[in-house]
Amino acid sequence: MSIRWLLAALHLFGLGVGLGAVWARSRALRGTLNTAGIRRVLGADTWWGIAALVWISTGLLRAFAGFEKGTTYYVHGNIAAGLVGTTTAGTDNKQRTLTVTY
Repeated sequence: MSIRWLLAALHLFGLGVGLGAVWARSRALRGTLNTAGIRRVLGADTWWGIAALVWISTGLLRAFAGFEKGTTYYVHGNIAAGLVGTTTAGTDNKQRTLTVTY
């Protein structure tokens, strides 16, 4: 039972980190995009990546390792299918590139 609660807490912790990363990236992009500004943007992107790693790893553990409701609940539920579809659509975007000249 305690591992179940720990995974749930880590999952929610990832939500807070991700929200903070989105906020930090927004603030960084509003400023000037000199070398320091780009470092702030990339730092926020790093925290977003950490949050994504936490979300994905704890989500997979909760769904398929038997800590929560079980695999059948997540595989056959409409909400889970919607979440997978949203995640797939979100990662299917074209990558944007940033060119920095010195």
